[in-house]
Amino acid sequence: TSRPRHPFCVVGAMACEVGANEDGPPADPTDIWLSEFEEDKLERYVWHFDMLHHRSRHDAFEDAFRRLPKLGGTGPALDLGCGSGLLGLMLQRHAPQATLKVLAVEADKPLARVAAQNVSVAGMEGQITVRSCFSNRLAPLQGPARSPLAVHELFDSALLGESVLPTMRDASKRLLAPGYLSVPSQVQISGVLVESDFLRGFQGVSRREGLPAVPSSWRRDDGTAQPHEVNFARLLRSGRCRRLSADFVALTIDFESLPPKAGQHRVITICVEEAGSADAVVFWWRCAMLRGDRFEQEPAGMHNEPGSDGDPDHWRQAFCVLPRPRKGRALERGCFVHIFASHNDDLVWFRAEHASEDGSAPVPLPMLPHKPTSNLGFLSPWRLRALNDLGRLRWLRRQVKRLLEAFSAARRPAFLLDLSEGGLMALLCREEEARRCLAVRPPRCKHLLSRKWRRFLSNSRAHRRRRDAGTPGFPARAVALGPRSARELGREQVYVLRSRCPEVVGVEFKPQSWRPTPESVDLLLSEPHDSSIEQRECDLQLWQHWVQVQDHLSTLSPSAVVFPKRFRIHVALVSCAALWQRRRALVAADVGGVNVGVMDTLASPRHFPWAADEQEEGGMLPGGRARFPCELWQQEHVVFRRSTNVVSIDGVLCDVDVVDVPVHLLGFGACRVTLPADVRDVADRLGVHALATWTEVEAAGPHRGGSSRWRSTAAFDASADGGERFAPGAFKQGVLLARNPRWGVDDGQAPRKRPRTSSAGAEDLVVEVRSVFDPARGELRLAATWVDDGRPF
Repeated sequence: TSRPRHPFCVVGAMACEVGANEDGPPADPTDIWLSEFEEDKLERYVWHFDMLHHRSRHDAFEDAFRRLPKLGGTGPALDLGCGSGLLGLMLQRHAPQATLKVLAVEADKPLARVAAQNVSVAGMEGQITVRSCFSNRLAPLQGPARSPLAVHELFDSALLGESVLPTMRDASKRLLAPGYLSVPSQVQISGVLVESDFLRGFQGVSRREGLPAVPSSWRRDDGTAQPHEVNFARLLRSGRCRRLSADFVALTIDFESLPPKAGQHRVITICVEEAGSADAVVFWWRCAMLRGDRFEQEPAGMHNEPGSDGDPDHWRQAFCVLPRPRKGRALERGCFVHIFASHNDDLVWFRAEHASEDGSAPVPLPMLPHKPTSNLGFLSPWRLRALNDLGRLRWLRRQVKRLLEAFSAARRPAFLLDLSEGGLMALLCREEEARRCLAVRPPRCKHLLSRKWRRFLSNSRAHRRRRDAGTPGFPARAVALGPRSARELGREQVYVLRSRCPEVVGVEFKPQSWRPTPESVDLLLSEPHDSSIEQRECDLQLWQHWVQVQDHLSTLSPSAVVFPKRFRIHVALVSCAALWQRRRALVAADVGGVNVGVMDTLASPRHFPWAADEQEEGGMLPGGRARFPCELWQQEHVVFRRSTNVVSIDGVLCDVDVVDVPVHLLGFGACRVTLPADVRDVADRLGVHALATWTEVEAAGPHRGGSSRWRSTAAFDASADGGERFAPGAFKQGVLLARNPRWGVDDGQAPRKRPRTSSAGAEDLVVEVRSVFDPARGELRLAATWVDDGRPF
């Protein structure tokens, strides 16, 4: 629906254009929010482009195909999970001696259509047949018609997440001939023992200062054996992970002699080289492409080993958080540890135990993957990472303390409403109340009272009334909204908190549809957090908080306090050549010596700057494009920004007051992003390929000297190349790749000439950025222009 537009109004320090409904009452914010949202159905194919730009992967298959022997029988070669049809086309091009037709199978229908079109463009309809189904739906092949060769690459970073073993097991029974060849033939899994609080935070809660009132069952919960993806080299570089042992070989899987469904189990005894805590095992894999190949031979087979240079990171490494060993996690240098490595058809997992004094290895017994033992399993790894960010929790505690000071001085009852899932802000409020109660409460005298009198007091109506009245100066009532799982977790924490301090009033947990009475809320708090958008750009949580506050305006009392009340979005120039290269079009690329350019039809406009339709992309902002979420710390990049410690002092894209601005289309004034003078040489060498955005939230209460008014969702580390890097964290940045990047000397492209600086010493590299946020679509669109030559960014 089109909305009339309204003159500019001021939001914070930024000029902002607001669409308003001038003919009637304001629209309900919840009716506007995401009313025109369209899911990006092409986003799930982004990884396929990364794979097709992975040159060493294609080189490994090409070398294997050239060395294939001539195969007998009349059956076709099987291309299992053919995707865009690349491996079948490469087999026909590089292995003419095999004289085989190819039966390519792909379960994803759009990918199967792309594969069929790529085969048609290559003129190989007679040699390659594409079937759109799972391979277990194919009719069984009999006798000479069985396939002598299986070609596949159904691997993820953790190896088994794409069902390679069930697929090969079914094909070996129904489709493949006895003694078939598999490319790749074998895979070897290697790993290393590491210490990392950051990695442990994916599966549990911190044992140090962290969440308020953590139940003991949560602390004993070791999480799940499910592996997670990580860029190990960059995590080591950030200092948030430390090796404790040398690399070890854990398991080997042969695709021509498949392991049983129960998998394999092996014990490896390793020597600890550095003292530390046994937190996780980071693992990776390497393939032997043909029967008889060695894993160490050159050219190397496919692999995702850490530290490989010169190749985009299509695959990263994976890690498994270790359950707590029986004798504790602490390890001394020189001691021995047994690593229990296991796999089944779905995943690889590890356990660790201290070795016995005689050093003998225990017998490897079949082990089931460990699972969550408490309600903590309801929380996603993304949520756990945010809850284990101790710096963020300390800052939230300070804000809660400041917000309560005004009410403590007035000593009047108040009603607190927490809009975050799980009620973290309400729990922090009750934690502060318990801390003050315990600080002034006299020592307990339970030992002076008989059990009968203690029971009488606990059942006394007057006693309960005094106990439930709460502490003067604190909210008499606190309500948190959230889904059922979050409410269950919050109730557990309240039970623990009240068991420590019975004087504290609890927190009521209500469904998200619950509404308080008009003008009854004195404190409206939020982290904010919504699990449905935790893997999107970090600013989307704050935009949704803005909509929620506007939806609850009628429930706020005249003197109500809202936190967070203001937020802003920062933007900076980024060098990320490898990421930009993986987002190139395939139509003119040489991918394994064949053409798979039809794959470009499945490119997402968010992730691929050349794929955006210029006639439709702008909408209210000509030339505007949507960003995509990205953990930039997992990518090779350098960010260029002006800053004081961790707070940026320029590049403010927008500044929003969630109380004063109604929910309508917001257009923000131009923001000029300049290249800091101290990193100009770095930018000339590395280039500029993208814009990155992150958020900052304003602190509660008046600004105090010596402390920052703003808290950022991003942290930064110094980069060895100069400039800075985004540090590992719990939130994703928004990234806009350049259509016309500034190439650096190291990119191998012709760099753009630097314009002359003015006599006044003006900046020589400036990008002007305009932005519009559309609440109906739930997206912030950016239109950026190079100031020096006027070209679109």
